[in-house]
Amino acid sequence: DMHFDGTQAADAIQGLDSLLPISANNTGISGGLSRVTFAWWRHYVKTGITTTTIADDMETAWRACIKRGKGRPDLILAGSEFIDAYRKSSLNAATGAVRQVIVSGKGGVDVDNSVNELFYKGVPIQYAPEFDDNFGGAQNPTIPWTRRCYFINTNHLQLRPIDGSDFVNRTPVSPANQYVLYMALLWRGALTMNLPSAHAALSLAP
Repeated sequence: DMHFDGTQAADAIQGLDSLLPISANNTGISGGLSRVTFAWWRHYVKTGITTTTIADDMETAWRACIKRGKGRPDLILAGSEFIDAYRKSSLNAATGAVRQVIVSGKGGVDVDNSVNELFYKGVPIQYAPEFDDNFGGAQNPTIPWTRRCYFINTNHLQLRPIDGSDFVNRTPVSPANQYVLYMALLWRGALTMNLPSAHAALSLAP
């Protein structure tokens, strides 16, 4: 629910697809403000990225986030197709291996042709496996999630619970004629954003 646009159910919250639309940043209303009218209320969007352009496109997006974001993105989420494109953009043309320089605690420098994690500007690129199957087929968007990448500044996008509804345990009384135990966990709130320009939504070309 934190990823979808909120139209999938009557009680669903507005997620990334509503707050940071992947297709355009100059349509609709978010937080009561029109993206059409207020250019400063727009996040950065770039679609149609290729392996050839991915490094430049990510650099441009990063600078756009910093320019008015009062800080740098600290959370990067991506699907496998986007991650593979980023990884392949840094391949060694001669060997086909990913170039990674490791500085050891003793000051030595080694080159590791395999990678445990990928980073951008020092921020880990977190693989979101649920992106790859569109959340179990729950969505069929024009731009598949597996091709997406989000630069997020968590200082300006947060999950906010309603007072008194933040993971409240519920244990309804069992029926008199049944030996059962009922338990539930209640949460109510919203995904909120106070500075859209601190974030970016990127996607690969089809």
